[in-house]
Amino acid sequence: MKNARNLGQTKLCYNISMATKKWLKRKPLSKKTEIALADFSPLTRQLLFSRGIETADEASRYLNPSYERDLHDPFLMTDIETAARRVIDAIYRKERVIIFGDYDADGIPGALVIESFLNGLVTTILRHIYQIVI
Repeated sequence: MKNARNLGQTKLCYNISMATKKWLKRKPLSKKTEIALADFSPLTRQLLFSRGIETADEASRYLNPSYERDLHDPFLMTDIETAARRVIDAIYRKERVIIFGDYDADGIPGALVIESFLNGLVTTILRHIYQIVI
């Protein structure tokens, strides 16, 4: 693990911090984790480990999510009832609505899902997808 340009598993042991542009060395898999995740490829083992997954059961739960088990009650979020009421009021009043999303793997689809839901329920939908440039 001498540098980030090596091929194979060594390459996966590095992560770049975008704020500082400094290379950070990732912690290698423990032998216990290697054994527990032996059914997975080296790449998958490293990715799972990087997400804090160290057992086969944790890996199975992560790779095979369940709506019943894994979705959290959205009303646990702070002020979600206020936000939901505001959206309902906008629908009833046929107000213009703006949807803010970010430019990543979940921001664009999330904004599209909200827009699809509101389409036809409000007068005008404006969308703004922002992108952070570092």
